[in-house]
Amino acid sequence: MVHTDKRRALSAVRGLLAGRDQGSVTVLVAVLMVAFLGMAGLAVDAARGHVDDQRAQEAVDAAALAGAEDLLGSANWSTVIADVQSYASADFNTTAASWAGCSDPLALSYHPDAANNDTCISSDSATSPTLLRVKLPPQALATTFGKVLGVSSFSIAAGATAKMVTSPPCALCILSSTANPGLKANGNGIIDVSDGTVIVNSVANTAASVIGNATVTATGIGGPAAPNGFITTGNGSYSPTPRISAAVQDPFAGIAECPAAGTAYCPTTTYPDVKLTGNGAATIQPGIYGTISAQSQSSLTMEPGTYIITNSMAFSGSGTLTANGVTLYFACSSYPTPCSPGQPGATFSITGNGTTTISAPTSGTFQGLTIFADRNNAGLSSLTGNGSVLLAGTVYAPSTSLTVTGNAGTSTLDSMIVSYTCTASGNGTILLNYTSSQNAPVALAELSQ
Repeated sequence: MVHTDKRRALSAVRGLLAGRDQGSVTVLVAVLMVAFLGMAGLAVDAARGHVDDQRAQEAVDAAALAGAEDLLGSANWSTVIADVQSYASADFNTTAASWAGCSDPLALSYHPDAANNDTCISSDSATSPTLLRVKLPPQALATTFGKVLGVSSFSIAAGATAKMVTSPPCALCILSSTANPGLKANGNGIIDVSDGTVIVNSVANTAASVIGNATVTATGIGGPAAPNGFITTGNGSYSPTPRISAAVQDPFAGIAECPAAGTAYCPTTTYPDVKLTGNGAATIQPGIYGTISAQSQSSLTMEPGTYIITNSMAFSGSGTLTANGVTLYFACSSYPTPCSPGQPGATFSITGNGTTTISAPTSGTFQGLTIFADRNNAGLSSLTGNGSVLLAGTVYAPSTSLTVTGNAGTSTLDSMIVSYTCTASGNGTILLNYTSSQNAPVALAELSQ
């Protein structure tokens, strides 16, 4: 259209120049002004259209991720369709009617909204989806200045594909983006991760630090600050060399916390504190506890289920803990009100020569979760002294710092650890043997490249 108008304007110029009278010059100026102003206005509209294109892409990205997250939670297709359309409407003002008859030439094989002749929401499978594609219904956005040249609207459309990820992004996931450092090993501290990677989200100048004779070993090590932000001092070392990688998302952000997870997983019965000393022994039931502790040579057995702890869980001396099929949920003193952001909540501590054996539930909402800290719980969990820890299951404490100090020997964890920061110091060792069958199922939705 613009090229046609240019040709018309030039033709008019030639004709007017042939006449060479004052009136013709006036008409010439008017014609040129209209053409040039129209083209300038069209450029302004094009710039605005570029912004609208970006908005459309952001909207369809959010819609695809929302639908994929629904699929991770086993939602039905009607819920997926409703959420996709809701996100698109909220972020880009699409209407419910606009999806009817919407066509996507890149649509995947299954069309859940086929009743509306809509292929703009599609997946690779009706029963076992791994991909969800969303294309926004085409939307005509009116121009402001382009009408002068006959361009009354721009067509805006965008598409995105989200994929469901079921393999763990890391066996040791350090979520803090600002901690300096997020991961630290000093003295003779050892962090040894087999069959898994270490990802540190921190972008600080010292995102990770190994000092003295400390070592960090894994199948892969990285984060957005690698390699320069992964510092070594003395004989400290990483194996392999850290490589730059994207920050990891919280892999369990979609799991409901207590009490929102419901009474089947979050008990409502409150019990008195448990404090064993000497040679005391006890067996306790799932419930809400302020403090659970065992000292000296005492022995504590925990029946399967969820234990909500609002103050502390501590073991010292040569006491023992046997807890199979349990989830230890670390809340704040305000429970059932969740922790406030940054609020220190219940803590976990093992000291002395005690022996701890813990395994997670094998089914249900908290399947594979051995430790679940309120997502805002900024307390400190620690393993110290010469104790031995045998733990099978995921340690999920996204705002909590995990520390192994002193002469804690070897803490063998068949686990995935998700924490705010992690430190190994003294002669402490974290031997992390990630085993998928022992841990919480990982389910993430991310945009497909």
